[in-house]
Amino acid sequence: MRITSIYRKAFPRFLALIFMIGMLASLNADEALSAAAEVAADQQQVQATATVNTSRIFVGERFILTLEVSAPRLQNVRRPSLPELEGVTILSRTPTSTSSFSIVNGVSTASNGFRFTLEATNEGSFTIPPIEMEVDGEVYLTNELTINIQSRARMQQRGPQDDIYLRLELSNERPFSGEQINAQVVLYYKSEINVMSYQPSSAWRTEGFWLERVTDERGPRAETVIIDGMQFRRAVLMSYVLFPTRSGNVNIGEYSVNATVRQTSRFGDTSRFFDGPGRSQRTVTLRSEPVELSVRPLPTPQPPGFTGAVGQFQVSRSIENPEVIIGEPLEIETRFSGTGNVMLIDQPAFDFPEGFENFRPVEQIEVNKSPTGVSGSKTFTDVLIARRVGNYTLPAVEVSWFNPQLGRYQSTTLPAVRLAILRDEDQEFTFVDERRIRVSPATGLVRWFVEDEAQLSSRLWFRFLMVLPFFILIPAWIVRRRNQRLTSDIAYARSKNAMKRAEEQLGASSLFAAEQNFKDAYRMLHKSVAGYIADKQNLPETGLSDTYLISTVRKKGAPQPLLSRMDALFKTMTDISYSPGSGSATYSKDRNEAEAIIKELKKVL
Repeated sequence: MRITSIYRKAFPRFLALIFMIGMLASLNADEALSAAAEVAADQQQVQATATVNTSRIFVGERFILTLEVSAPRLQNVRRPSLPELEGVTILSRTPTSTSSFSIVNGVSTASNGFRFTLEATNEGSFTIPPIEMEVDGEVYLTNELTINIQSRARMQQRGPQDDIYLRLELSNERPFSGEQINAQVVLYYKSEINVMSYQPSSAWRTEGFWLERVTDERGPRAETVIIDGMQFRRAVLMSYVLFPTRSGNVNIGEYSVNATVRQTSRFGDTSRFFDGPGRSQRTVTLRSEPVELSVRPLPTPQPPGFTGAVGQFQVSRSIENPEVIIGEPLEIETRFSGTGNVMLIDQPAFDFPEGFENFRPVEQIEVNKSPTGVSGSKTFTDVLIARRVGNYTLPAVEVSWFNPQLGRYQSTTLPAVRLAILRDEDQEFTFVDERRIRVSPATGLVRWFVEDEAQLSSRLWFRFLMVLPFFILIPAWIVRRRNQRLTSDIAYARSKNAMKRAEEQLGASSLFAAEQNFKDAYRMLHKSVAGYIADKQNLPETGLSDTYLISTVRKKGAPQPLLSRMDALFKTMTDISYSPGSGSATYSKDRNEAEAIIKELKKVL
């Protein structure tokens, strides 16, 4: 009876427990169904899209491909990968990721984006296929994109129809050989574009030209111009002066600039009205059209005394002191001054009287660069040493140059100069009275005397003391002779001091690099290698191309690996010299390479 009573009391409690478990199971099932329904709804609302940041793409221009996935909730989004695409190059396989979350009218939206940088390589219409996007284990496909890539040449032909483009403007497209040409790299852009920054992307290849860069301290300035009835802003980015070194058809390569621009909104322009701040800024690579020049040869026959000067010049000759003591140096200066190819002028040929020793002339150049062109002077200083006393005359000589503005040669006559070589009155002369010495053979008996060891030893010491001054004076004479040659023989002095100058220039390069001035650092590196070759071979310090220097070393029997290393280093130094801000990562390696090349050249030259 007691057991029955216990069951009667526990049974209602058991039924209550069963009811509560059933209620909880029902609630969990509803929540699970609700969560599953929400996940299914979210999956139905997942959107994967592909977009590019510009509707007009040109060959060589970089643009951004953005893959974006959005849904009310995102938990696990896998980074997508791009397949091989036609017409473009994928610059980086690792995209830049972005994420955002927003609530509008109570509806939440989460999005993840991945940005790839591409570069257009071919002209035409190309399709970017649907890209797989994996979200929470499910795969979604983006929309298909069609991009139209236009030719840079066509863009230049219809420049005023484009919002931004680059042109190379020359002052003369039919110059004479050696004539000065002003070249400007000009950027044209519409007023709704803001140019944030720009930088030359690579060195400018101008085979067949001597190149001088001209800087304007005020920097680029934009002006408003009207082209085909449309308003543009015009800014000169770079200015150069070119001197063609050969005649015929000569090409000037394209000039390349990387520019960061930002598109501003215009009233009524709905295509740009909804661009966000991030998408309105882009980086474009602008390239000018190559230009072919028809370089005219200088008229023939060339007059006597022509030194290769092309421009407007004045020529003069001067001697500081026409009366010198025999043995003293006599300096004759010939000076070209004016506007034109000052750096490329050769020394006039003079006839010097007999009795003079002529040393290699010293060249001194002063160049003034401005946006209007290059002007300056070049002075040749001939050093003569008179070996005879007397009066001499440097004959008059005619010096000619070509004036491209007049289209003919001009000349001037340098008048004759009288020289007086005097004897030093304070110099002492020793005269030897030549007398006849009569020698007759010995007659009679001959007796031989044998010296003892003491006499022989004393005589050996005497002879040693007699020749000792010669052993002392000979090295002193050699040193004195070497010092005299260093001061009188320019070629010998340059050759002997070549390594010292190269080491000084390498040191100066390191100082520039320490100041983060890698542009001048690489210029000094180039000067150390090129200057060492010029000094060892007694070549002009300026006006020599890298190709000529490599050819000179090749003629001396340099091995091909050394020539290849020189060519690669010269190209690197030239590229970085025209690309400010670069070179910091590779400077130490390039400096060591320049030093190693100079040491190997020491064995060859």
